[in-house]
Amino acid sequence: MLSRLLLAASLMFSSFLAQANEYPWNTLREGYEARNQVILVGYQEGDQTAYQNMLTRVNRIPSNLPAAAQAAWQKMQQYAQTIDPDAGFIDLYTVIDFDKALQEYRAALGDAELAPTALSPAARLQRWQAQLELLTGQYVARATSASGDGYQTELSKSLPPLNVFVDEMDVEFKALQGIFAQDAAMQAKLKDVNKQWSYIKKPVGDLNARSVVFVVTRVVDKIQRDLSQ
Repeated sequence: MLSRLLLAASLMFSSFLAQANEYPWNTLREGYEARNQVILVGYQEGDQTAYQNMLTRVNRIPSNLPAAAQAAWQKMQQYAQTIDPDAGFIDLYTVIDFDKALQEYRAALGDAELAPTALSPAARLQRWQAQLELLTGQYVARATSASGDGYQTELSKSLPPLNVFVDEMDVEFKALQGIFAQDAAMQAKLKDVNKQWSYIKKPVGDLNARSVVFVVTRVVDKIQRDLSQ
């Protein structure tokens, strides 16, 4: 349930990104979301919805990308097409290869690792949304694995522990609230998002004590949708 909640919050943010022209955070978020769907397909046998969502995202190749980024995205497409949604599991090497292509894509964007303070307010919010997808994917991968370690890839190894990741995102969200303090419409959105974020951040950061995957993904979907309107 937590996984669906997190997925829900992520979809809510995704619409907002689709409307924005800021580059590269909108396309990077799409890549992270596709990766999250890969994990969900492996977690729940026959999850055709997650499978179709994943295919939709990887088939929507962003335009006007650097050649290296385009090639990396096409690799993600190829790996996605090898997945059997009815198998009830995802081969570890598929996840590793998909994550490697995703890292190549992120690196090819060039400025995707810029510090938040170096970005415009709109791009900074998009960055937070992309980070939310990345956080969700790490949470889902760990929460749905038997060992609790999730799929160990170079991407996952490059990230902080979930509790630290949550704290970093919480600090950044508070900064965003201050940045948009004079924007009444955005403040109303962020006020609602804050309630949802507050609802899931503790269980995500405290995975070993509780695991509510589908609840988290549903909430994330809602967050993404709310910011898109």
